Amino acid sequence: MRSIITAAAVIVAVIVSGGCSSGTAVKTVNNIQVEGDCTAADVAFFDSFYTAMIQAVRTEDVDKSLSFYADGFKGLTDESMAGLRKNVAVLYANYRELVYSPDSIRLTARGSEAVTTDQYSYNAVPEDSRKFKPLNYSGRERIYWKKEDGAWKIMDWIYY
Repeated sequence: MRSIITAAAVIVAVIVSGGCSSGTAVKTVNNIQVEGDCTAADVAFFDSFYTAMIQAVRTEDVDKSLSFYADGFKGLTDESMAGLRKNVAVLYANYRELVYSPDSIRLTARGSEAVTTDQYSYNAVPEDSRKFKPLNYSGRERIYWKKEDGAWKIMDWIYY
């Protein structure tokens, strides 16, 4: 699967050359609308992020699901990150047919900061319907990013 994501990123990097200017329509796997100034590599990263998150939910990969978070994400400590990791693992263990579907993705990047927004749905079927209810969420989400040591990391993730 990693090779598919890498291949998608390479394809995007080939399609998008140089920088991207405001409002540029860029061909991406996830149909991302790009605004602001960003490099082809940045667009490829954000496109591969959404592909990786869709796959991480589908395959219930806890490590991949949490790998994009910055050390300082919303003030998380090592202890609270361990709690978040446990909660995600419990979710994955008790639900099947998990589907995360982002749509209408917009990327605004300026230097070492970026924001992605999208409309999303998240659905899952409980393994035991007596203990858990089906998950059927939809709405909008905004993710705040910062480039740290050459890698984009999530600083905050807001659902509204």
